[in-house]
Amino acid sequence: MPTDNAANKVVVHKADGKLGTRDLNSLVAAPADTSRSLGSDLEIFKTFCSCPPENMPPSMVRKLLNSGYSEEDLSLMGVSQQQIRRSKPVLDGDGNAYEVMKVVVEEVGTFYVLKENLKTTKFNDGTTIIGNLPAGAWVNAAAGQNPAWAYPESNPANKDKYGLLYNGYVLTGGKNACPLGWTPANNSDLMNIGSSTAEYFRAVGTDTWDFPNSGNDFSGLNLPGAGGIEITGDWVGFRIAAVLHSYQENPSTGEIMSTVVLKDNETVLQSDYPKAYGGSIRCVSISW
Repeated sequence: MPTDNAANKVVVHKADGKLGTRDLNSLVAAPADTSRSLGSDLEIFKTFCSCPPENMPPSMVRKLLNSGYSEEDLSLMGVSQQQIRRSKPVLDGDGNAYEVMKVVVEEVGTFYVLKENLKTTKFNDGTTIIGNLPAGAWVNAAAGQNPAWAYPESNPANKDKYGLLYNGYVLTGGKNACPLGWTPANNSDLMNIGSSTAEYFRAVGTDTWDFPNSGNDFSGLNLPGAGGIEITGDWVGFRIAAVLHSYQENPSTGEIMSTVVLKDNETVLQSDYPKAYGGSIRCVSISW
């Protein structure tokens, strides 16, 4: 393929037989030229990315899609449907978008985790979860075994930073609030990401934890101190604790098996909570 090295451009063989050039540095920023052949584009992509299409990272696939190339174009060039899917935001039932972190653990394998606490008010089948309830209504929801959510400290402004808090019936009622293809993390998932050291889990600084906070976010989970909701409907532990509910129940008690990170404790704890207790949810996937 002819190349103008001085200008960092590739000579493009167009479908009409004419020649043109394409600046490699602006390939992603410019709209797709529909007169170019897919074969020519493929050679440009290989040069620009220094990798074959099947190894193209999600960030590159996303840039190409945003620049005007269609999913069909990329598929014809060898980009897989999984790569295309991974280039798009992970969306929950409300349309909230989440960043994804890849985790590779020896003897466990590869899995993926969302980098924020769940913040949806719907199950992934579109069913609405009741929420934003006063203390009495929170108690009544649990008494009726109804899934429910709440804002941390009953403040809607806390949703973006901390996610929402959910009672145990959100996790054990046969529906899934995580995005399609994702499931609530359990204690084993979280230990594989951050071991049992609490400061590895806590977000850095005092934006979502009280001072002083030794959190270093070594795990990459950026876990905020969202606190929890007692079975009485009272908010507790805001900015000093994080309670991550799993989908697992203790077979002896029927309570939710949860992971607890405290500001002033060096060790991550595993505790069981009544289903009426409100906690955070973090989602994982092995097939994203």
